[in-house]
Amino acid sequence: APYYMVFFSEPGEYAMVNAGYLLEQIVLYMAGHGVGTCYQGMAKTAGLSGPAGMEPVMAVAFGYAAKKLHRESFRAKRLPLKDLCVFKEDSTEELRLMLQAARLAPSAFNRQPWRFIVYQNRIHVFVRKEQRPLRAGRGRNGFDMGIMLSHMTLAAEECWRDIEFARKENLAARRMQGSRYFMSVLLV
Repeated sequence: APYYMVFFSEPGEYAMVNAGYLLEQIVLYMAGHGVGTCYQGMAKTAGLSGPAGMEPVMAVAFGYAAKKLHRESFRAKRLPLKDLCVFKEDSTEELRLMLQAARLAPSAFNRQPWRFIVYQNRIHVFVRKEQRPLRAGRGRNGFDMGIMLSHMTLAAEECWRDIEFARKENLAARRMQGSRYFMSVLLV
């Protein structure tokens, strides 16, 4: 790729989630304008100096594509919703659209670390345990979760719906198919 962008963040519990959420919106904007992108999770960023108190968390390679930039969504290797979701109530069309957007979101090695328990007005999001962090002590599931939440947000906006992210402490100990509770997405 002819160009690279490095995203810096303050360290913190949700730094990787925030980085994935924000960077995915930039990447989608670029893709919508004909610019190809690719996350570089293993990029060598040692020695890069950023703002004080910030550290590099992700690099994105980008440039105009020599070939077709997009593929049909049915060609994406993704798990079907029935494998990602447990539906506790009948879901609305809006929630299904949000879940489809989440299903199609990119993740490292297409692992789709997210799982969902779905109600009519909320989605409880769970994250799978990382098999092998890509860098010692710096797993990428948080980044992937941010990307997925960005897709959900954009889908909700398409439906003219507002959503909120909340952490329900009464669910903190819950597990689902080898995954732990991450947060809830509430339709407001």
